[in-house]
Amino acid sequence: MLEIALGIWGKVPPVARPTNPNLAAVIGLIFGGIGLGIYFRSVLDFLVPVAIALILAVVIGDVGFWGGVVLAAIYGYMRSLESNERLAHPKSAPNMQAP
Repeated sequence: MLEIALGIWGKVPPVARPTNPNLAAVIGLIFGGIGLGIYFRSVLDFLVPVAIALILAVVIGDVGFWGGVVLAAIYGYMRSLESNERLAHPKSAPNMQAP
């Protein structure tokens, strides 16, 4: 399961603008996936933390919901770091010179 999540993580497009990881973590902690979706301006960044929080709340209960909130903060922080890194160092196009 973790391998699938890590494989998908690299394929998620970066956010269109640089973001602040600490602010993303605070927004994720206070507002959850709804706040992250607005901050990153992405439906995917809304759906992932909300789905995790809902699944944990159904499976574990109230403690699972609060765990989902903490995971939303971690998700926001990591998403912002990874997106900023990809914006700073975009993959260069392969050199297509004739031999």
